[in-house]
Amino acid sequence: MNETAHDPDGIIHSLANGPLLEIVIDRPAKLNGFTPKMLREYAYAVTAYEAGAEFRCALVRANGPHFTAGLDLPKVSECLQRGEEVYPKDALDMWDLRPPFRKKPLVVAVQGICFTVGVELMLSADIVVAAHNCRFGQMEVKRGIMARGGATIRMIERAG
Repeated sequence: MNETAHDPDGIIHSLANGPLLEIVIDRPAKLNGFTPKMLREYAYAVTAYEAGAEFRCALVRANGPHFTAGLDLPKVSECLQRGEEVYPKDALDMWDLRPPFRKKPLVVAVQGICFTVGVELMLSADIVVAAHNCRFGQMEVKRGIMARGGATIRMIERAG
């Protein structure tokens, strides 16, 4: 999985292993910071998982020591300024907030830094497995940005 070295915008791999689909976040040189390209690829990976009759479970994980440092804000900002869609309209809602909803289980395994988008992904999962070295942060508050992936509701539901 060293395609990332050739793609500075990272890549989301989908690895089929029988009834399991591994969805791998792969941009470790940038702490797996999500670019618009990666957001789109992740949405399409979840859509393919849901549509694939052979898949019974998906596992989301990341290459490198950290799950994700969050959004690559400069790249996302550039995309939005150009008027481009960040989330594809022909894919499932990656946050599972709007219909059609995902019906199959999604497991997320996190380690190291798990900030912003990572927390959103984790909270949108059915099961989360966290390594002993996880650090969580919802840093949008410090930047005056609204968390858009459901964490404002889901964190309260789960943490109390």
